[in-house]
Amino acid sequence: MKKGFFALTVMLLVMVLLASCAPKVAPQRVPAPGKTATETSPGVAKQGWEKEWDETVAAARKEGKVVVLFTGGAEIRNAMAKGFYDKFGVVMDSVSGAGVEVAEKLTRERRAGLYLTDIYQGGVTTPAIILKPRELLGPLEQNFILPELKDPAEVKKIWWGGELPWVDEEHKIFAFMAYPQAWVVINTNLVKPEEMKSFRDLLNPKWKGKIAIFDPTTTGAGGKLLSAVALQILSMDFWRELSKQDVFVTRDNRMLVEWVAHGKYAMAIAARPEEIALFQKEGAPLMHRTPEEGIGLTTGSGGLAIMDRPPHPNAAKLFVNWLLSKEGMTVWSKAGDVQSARLDIATDFLSPEKVRQPGVKYYYLEKEKFLTQERELYLQAREIFGIR
Repeated sequence: MKKGFFALTVMLLVMVLLASCAPKVAPQRVPAPGKTATETSPGVAKQGWEKEWDETVAAARKEGKVVVLFTGGAEIRNAMAKGFYDKFGVVMDSVSGAGVEVAEKLTRERRAGLYLTDIYQGGVTTPAIILKPRELLGPLEQNFILPELKDPAEVKKIWWGGELPWVDEEHKIFAFMAYPQAWVVINTNLVKPEEMKSFRDLLNPKWKGKIAIFDPTTTGAGGKLLSAVALQILSMDFWRELSKQDVFVTRDNRMLVEWVAHGKYAMAIAARPEEIALFQKEGAPLMHRTPEEGIGLTTGSGGLAIMDRPPHPNAAKLFVNWLLSKEGMTVWSKAGDVQSARLDIATDFLSPEKVRQPGVKYYYLEKEKFLTQERELYLQAREIFGIR
């Protein structure tokens, strides 16, 4: 009995000695977006933004989650949730809905004294027109960590136009996508490409009754095109002239393209490129056209804002920086199938119509001063096109 006890004691002592001699394993660090594991390896004293990055990651993991309101599609939402969790082990809880719906949800929460949401991610009209005036947004810029968001030299090199794409002067709303608006898709059996080079070509009496358009009186592709033309490219008079062409207005994206593919209409205005691509794969005689006057750039669902009292401030801060990093933007751009406002994001997976092209004049209207005018333009368009 004593021999057995003695042997057990010796064995336990040996195990303790081996454990004390084993090398210490440093806690795993998460490289910042754009950095390799070697560049942020343990044991190297961190300074500046890298130190802040490590501290934010650690604090975000303790909070465990970030709550995001989305107005984009499920594919984007799922891709972001997976990418963020895989990178940091932090859950992205999400609530989805149309812009007005999520705005009302937030407003009801605040009236009840509840602060449940960290981030808004979707189109920029909702935060500019509803959330900001209701004082629901916080200062987004104060949450930036990465050099490409803070260093003027990096900003000039990395972002389209050489500056951060802020929607408002207070820097509360950020538009991180910048892709060309859809103008006209033609049926090449009915329209020659050279017949559709300018906005004014749409006014040719030859096309009366042969044009369909996605509803220009509401948010979406039609409304954005209406704003771009009315405020910067031409004027509202163009739409008044176009309405005389007996234009057919619809809110059905698929039918809009199908009618042109089958020849019911010769062309469609503000059709979705993804719907066009589906019919082109089936051999439909469809072709995109870009007007010689230039076209607007839109952010679509690529808008970002932070709430004024986020319940998970560190996870929200981490989400903001990761989303706007090269890594996060690549995930979003691929899931959304549109071009980023960052110049270092690949576009080889996009169709040419969705990519900014050299020599084309682009107008950028994702600015608060333009967004605040959209509602009045929609009302005018209803009158112009006889929509009740």
